Amino acid sequence: MTSQSSATNFDNFTFSGNTVIGGYYALTLYGTVASPSTNVTVEDNVFQDFYYYGPRFYYTDGLSFQRNDITRANRTASSTLYGFYSFNNQSMVVNRNAIHNLFDGITTSTSACYPFYNSNDVLVGKEAVIMNNLIYNINHNGTIYGIYDLGSDNNLYYNNIISLDNTGATGGTTRGYYQSSASTGSAFQNNIISITRGGT
Repeated sequence: MTSQSSATNFDNFTFSGNTVIGGYYALTLYGTVASPSTNVTVEDNVFQDFYYYGPRFYYTDGLSFQRNDITRANRTASSTLYGFYSFNNQSMVVNRNAIHNLFDGITTSTSACYPFYNSNDVLVGKEAVIMNNLIYNINHNGTIYGIYDLGSDNNLYYNNIISLDNTGATGGTTRGYYQSSASTGSAFQNNIISITRGGT
């Protein structure tokens, strides 16, 4: 893990086949604005029971985040939660990941939850592709944004499934997909969103 807030170069970095348990941050890779880190591969890992952020990425070019499992079934304390967090990652591919069971140990929590948070303006020709991912079993009483997009340009969402169906929830606003501002060059196609959750 790099610093949570200071730029570091990590070209040609591979993080694969690991199980990461606990921590305030599950994984942070923080590149540089002027020269984003290239060819970053994070695949086939399990990230579980972190406190605040799951995998978190800043300033890469060519991030492959695939076939990872993100869960917090055993965490018994929490604040605001980010399952996956992306900021300005060019040519990013996020494919076949599962984000699930984030509050099983604290189902009465009212913390805000962002299973997938994306603030990711990228260039034409370096589109970010977010596809074939699963978000499900977010069992608590807080506000949920299944995918929260901060008006990211040139981001393509295909074939994702978001299930926010905890009928036992007693509070919290629920949004399957939320885009906070206008974007250009983006697409949201062939995704499935199911919301039968209690609350509002």
